Amino acid sequence: MTEIEEHYRTENGAILVEMRLRTVMQIFNSLDPSPFHEKDLDPDAEAYITEIVQDFPLSQPMKIVIHLPCREAECMEAKTLEPAIQNHFSYLELSAARELRAKFRQGRVSLAIGIGFLLVMGLISVIISPYTQSGYAAWVAGGLLIVSWVALWEPINIFLYLWWPIRRKQRIFGKISRMKVEVRHDDGADIENPPWVVSGKES
Repeated sequence: MTEIEEHYRTENGAILVEMRLRTVMQIFNSLDPSPFHEKDLDPDAEAYITEIVQDFPLSQPMKIVIHLPCREAECMEAKTLEPAIQNHFSYLELSAARELRAKFRQGRVSLAIGIGFLLVMGLISVIISPYTQSGYAAWVAGGLLIVSWVALWEPINIFLYLWWPIRRKQRIFGKISRMKVEVRHDDGADIENPPWVVSGKES
């Protein structure tokens, strides 16, 4: 067991992402007018779940457990928490996929522009090459070469570094959208703890 796993409870090999709430509605964005099962999660709740899940390998089984007072756990809204949470993260997964496609499209356009610019600068360098014996022309030719390679930095940055964090985020959201969500009775939730308490953290 790793050091981070020691801070969370497990059931049947699955890490528990636990939340202790006073009411069902605390987990949702209060300004979202959508129907209940389509509501956005509260940004703090979304970040809380995401931060825990991303601390573990994607292959690690995990489950979301929401502790609610008995009266809240038995209400109709509590019975639809699982699809509501899954729908929210499924939408985030799709959004990340769109962001990734847009990033690759930007990379391809930037690459085409960069290569075109490099060819133009190369052509200009060839044209002025007979005059590079003078200090000024040599300085211009060297500057054009540097600028042309700098123009390629953006597509290189995208294809080497910028895409994989988005892909990682997409996979994390996809995992959460398929995680089981379980509601459990906890009468102490409304008097002992504020929202977003990690009830699984061992003291």
